[in-house]
Amino acid sequence: MRNLDKDFVSTSLNLKVENTKETPREILELYRPIESIPISGGWGHTKEDCVIINKDDKSVDQSMPFDGIAIEYIFVEERIFVELIIAREQDQRYRNLIWDRLEQNLVMDNGKVYDHLRYSIKCLIFKDWEYLNKKFLENNGLKTTQWNLKITLRKKKIYYIIMKQITGLI
Repeated sequence: MRNLDKDFVSTSLNLKVENTKETPREILELYRPIESIPISGGWGHTKEDCVIINKDDKSVDQSMPFDGIAIEYIFVEERIFVELIIAREQDQRYRNLIWDRLEQNLVMDNGKVYDHLRYSIKCLIFKDWEYLNKKFLENNGLKTTQWNLKITLRKKKIYYIIMKQITGLI
């Protein structure tokens, strides 16, 4: 497995509001199968760029209980898909994404409360996934004994990439 450092993740993978014409909400609603998400603000990389979940948003059914935590997790999932798949050229996309929350805690700053989320994401770059998928299909899934996945991974130097600094301030 290869670990990507925090600087590479923040400069090469994370979307930034100043680099897009649309807001995060507009991008998520345009590219993902969600009707509307009650957010404003940025992508959540810093306090200044935090995501604001708005229980009074026009998209929220006021007759139902509001679940802001569920919105947080939806946003994290959607942001991962946008940053690692949708907003990238085909050959730069990542596949087989698996993410785990490493930590979640409240941060107080000047009377404001932020929910700080940190994730680890394991994934394959597209060309490695494409190669493995081709081998998998050529060998009738894993039903034949002619192909050994572990040996192939080692010979081709294919590694899962791990990104541990995916941070969100909501």
